[in-house]
Amino acid sequence: LCLTAAQAQELSALARRNDCLFAVSYTYPGYTMSRVMRQMIADGAIGEIVAVNAEYAQDWLLDELSPQPQQGNYVWRMDPAVSGASNCVADIGTHIACFVHYVTGLPIRRVAATVNRYGRLLDLNANILVEYENGVNGAYWCSQVAAGHANGLVVRVYGTRGSLQWHQETPDLLRFAPKGEPVRVLERGGHGVPQPAGSGSRLPVGHPEGLYVAFANIYRDFAQALLQKQNGIPYDTGSLTMVEEGVAGVRFVEAVIASAADGSAWTAV
Repeated sequence: LCLTAAQAQELSALARRNDCLFAVSYTYPGYTMSRVMRQMIADGAIGEIVAVNAEYAQDWLLDELSPQPQQGNYVWRMDPAVSGASNCVADIGTHIACFVHYVTGLPIRRVAATVNRYGRLLDLNANILVEYENGVNGAYWCSQVAAGHANGLVVRVYGTRGSLQWHQETPDLLRFAPKGEPVRVLERGGHGVPQPAGSGSRLPVGHPEGLYVAFANIYRDFAQALLQKQNGIPYDTGSLTMVEEGVAGVRFVEAVIASAADGSAWTAV
């Protein structure tokens, strides 16, 4: 959303004061099966959540580990003057935090983290333990120096009655493992996909929907809410990540960086 929690809170306050709709384009909740995962968790398909494991692995900054890193279009992300206090956690770690909150509804209470800079000014790798408000724990890993990975956002949510697992690189599929039953792979547009979340599917099953469609779903939902608001019709922003999610993301980044600087001590978000 911005570089500091103070800036984020100012933006949120301005939106409230001026009665504005303010969404943040965290992309991955725009996928149909992300919304199916959210509905299934809310409907109790996996029972009470007991653990969360998530990662976002990339290798596009691997050259930063060489003695003379290559200069490219991405160099600004490694510059604190324009990128703020964090590179990796701010860039992709926030996607983990947002996605997990979107599908589970669990706010983060505190974090204990390590970040790796490898002699550079900003982080390129981070391991983060989280504690949610209900006392459940999770583990997040984000890296931009993980050789062999492109955009590997993977989220696994475990409950008392089963688990759900979603991979961003195969976004049409959702792995559902109900307790004591065979594992099922739900496919966007296919049989057995819960409604109404599954109704966001735009193409027939077997024709992959991609990142552009996720963005389209987000902008469609925002435009619909905005038009309804302007016309005095009740509107719903439940499918969107609003400015409060952006504020939470900046607070998450600041807490992770502070924890890492304090010997990985538990730090409130």
